[in-house]
Amino acid sequence: MKNSMSIIALTFLILVGLQPQLWSFSFEPISRSFSPAGRGATQTFHLKNDDNNFIAVRIKMLTRSTTPDGDEKNKPADELFTVYPREVVLQPNSNQTVRIKWNGPSDIRKELCYRVLVEQMPVDFKTSTHEANNSNEKSSLKIIFRYLGAIYITPEGALPEVVLEEHFVDSAPSNGRRLHLTLHNRGTRHAILHNLTLRISSQKDQDSKVQLVESDKLKGVAGENLLPGARRSFVIPVPSTIEGEELQVEIDYDAQL
Repeated sequence: MKNSMSIIALTFLILVGLQPQLWSFSFEPISRSFSPAGRGATQTFHLKNDDNNFIAVRIKMLTRSTTPDGDEKNKPADELFTVYPREVVLQPNSNQTVRIKWNGPSDIRKELCYRVLVEQMPVDFKTSTHEANNSNEKSSLKIIFRYLGAIYITPEGALPEVVLEEHFVDSAPSNGRRLHLTLHNRGTRHAILHNLTLRISSQKDQDSKVQLVESDKLKGVAGENLLPGARRSFVIPVPSTIEGEELQVEIDYDAQL
């Protein structure tokens, strides 16, 4: 899943008919770092209803971990947070403040990563009997919005440290020469791979030129979020100017905190 320090806005269509009905709301900020204790353990967020209809919203907290392939795993984590309010009905064109407080351990040494899930509940608010009667005669398409935000519980002094743990070349005839990379964040804070660059050269030919592969050619790698302790595996084409199966590879990136 693509993650920076940003929210993932997902739109799900629940088909119950043909007539479209659209609700629109936002949840900000999209990402927040909490302190394990003290004033920074409570953060404020804002819900905004930009529509002329009432909207029912609920908020859930989830754990967050990733597999080497980039799949994200989540489990309920509501018991670790106080969220107020957890459920709210947003009036048309209105704003609602939401406060989230970390209730977990305060003596952590490594950043803990979570998700805040903000879901629009499929509730129809009828303003008149006439509308209710019409709704029985005309089917509608409900569009449900979900916001998946990033929450980090970050101890003081936590820093990322991403290293290239393993690499090898796969010469599959159907796909050409491909470079497999395993990156490991052995630091104590998440790292987003901004301005990622690879320096690749032949390991056997000491006179070979170093080929720079910059972020615009590293789609699916550059900008990825490596959580503390996580490993991620990537595959990219080997530049045609680099020969040999044994390559020297180094990485460079900007860790923006």
